[in-house]
Amino acid sequence: MAVIYTSDSTTMTKLDKLIALPEGKWKLKETHSLQDTGEIIGKTYTCPKDCISFRKGNKKPSAPVGFQLSQMHK
Repeated sequence: MAVIYTSDSTTMTKLDKLIALPEGKWKLKETHSLQDTGEIIGKTYTCPKDCISFRKGNKKPSAPVGFQLSQMHK
């Protein structure tokens, strides 16, 4: 079982949508709130480890395409 904590609201929204899926793989373990206001500041989720993957970021070109083409015509 994997345990995921996030305080990012965009990530919480995405993971909340996974909880709503009928497969039932994702579960909300805990909600973290401020004591004074009750504002949600984070959530902890659980899921099977095979639901988690990491990818390498997209490669950025070393130079803009237009720059490369202009160099070829000199």
